Amino acid sequence: MTLYKRVISFFLAVLLTISMIFWSSGFILSDEKSMEVYQDIRESLPVKEDIDVPEPPLERNLDESMMIIETGELPDSWQLEVPIVYQEPELPTGCESVALTMLLMYEGFELGKTDIADEYLIYSETGDFADGYVGNPYSYEGAGCFPPSLARTAERFLEENDSELHAENISGKSLGELYYYLANGIPAAVWCTMYMSYDIWLYEDGFEQDGICYNWYENEHCTVLTGYDLENRTVTIHDPLEGIVVRDMDEFEYIYDAIGRFALVIL
Repeated sequence: MTLYKRVISFFLAVLLTISMIFWSSGFILSDEKSMEVYQDIRESLPVKEDIDVPEPPLERNLDESMMIIETGELPDSWQLEVPIVYQEPELPTGCESVALTMLLMYEGFELGKTDIADEYLIYSETGDFADGYVGNPYSYEGAGCFPPSLARTAERFLEENDSELHAENISGKSLGELYYYLANGIPAAVWCTMYMSYDIWLYEDGFEQDGICYNWYENEHCTVLTGYDLENRTVTIHDPLEGIVVRDMDEFEYIYDAIGRFALVIL
């Protein structure tokens, strides 16, 4: 007989003895009371090591989740309370890692301004901005990176922190489609230009991943889209250089479209 069965037998014997004593004294436990006593004893028993463990829930269907987000109702305006982090003076060309820091802080992670750049940022050894960060974010001579590489950087952080969240490159989505993510509580890292400059010089030799061409351009900048107002035609941007700013929706959309509609979210 196993130790587990002996323990059960012992407690059941004790229960039987107690019942007999009460019987002999003219008092009998009701069925309901007997069940309560028995349940208390059962709960105090050691748990078997070989009990069946329920199967974990099925992994989410990302495509289905995104379809639900993008086809829901869209309020006229929405604003998310995202922490603001400035890239200067430490990271003069580290807007991407700072934008990711804001997304992660919004999800409840505690991060310092330079933690992503110091410990998680993936660097490119080939000059491919979609493959990794090119240059040094601590230098004014640094360059930057695009959504595929920033998504891998985010995944490195999320995996190390045992998070069920994932970074998703949703480049190609229109600015209007991103509003649906905001309305579902999901801010987006979006690529634009520094100080809303219209001087966009796209280099001919770009890098392609998953059917999207990532061309490097002058004044590359990464910010976080946190709000929109359809009536006033404005968007709210958490800009690592300028802070929380309200932009003209059409002007911002023009720049967002011109550089290729680059965006990233954490789901």
